[in-house]
Amino acid sequence: MRIDLLSGPRWISAVVIGVLYGALFVLFVRFLGDESWRGALVAGAISGPVFGVLFTFIMAKRRREVQAMVGDVPPEQLASIERAARRGPLPSDPELRQAAANVARHQVNHYRRQRWWFIVAAVLLLGSAVTQLIDQRYAGGTISLAAALVLAFVPWDQKRLRRRADELSRPPVS
Repeated sequence: MRIDLLSGPRWISAVVIGVLYGALFVLFVRFLGDESWRGALVAGAISGPVFGVLFTFIMAKRRREVQAMVGDVPPEQLASIERAARRGPLPSDPELRQAAANVARHQVNHYRRQRWWFIVAAVLLLGSAVTQLIDQRYAGGTISLAAALVLAFVPWDQKRLRRRADELSRPPVS
């Protein structure tokens, strides 16, 4: 049996995600921030629960939006619809195809609404990477650069999702 963490009880999702994030944050602050173990543990203990609650809230909101968009489908079909919206074989059922196309279009619209935030964040991260690399703080500079590159992925993903929505909107070939 496969357990989907994000469709289970919210408090479990918040705790698991918060603990994982907090533990990674402790390691990040301790080894890359030159902080003591006590300081790193305090930072992780504060940031973990906050991140867990916020992330779970955002993902639950997204899940509700998708559920409202596709209508009354069982949770296991919802997962396959979301997967079909991004990749994999095209569903043969016209209703599932249309639902997956709607999910893909919704994600494209989300990217479109958030595009300025992505640009601002990428510019700030690139600036941070440059300053950290100039100051010879290679670990922080590399992480900032990697995060900026991840944000550079967004326009490509938006284009790919738009093509996928068009593909899903066409009737299946018999």
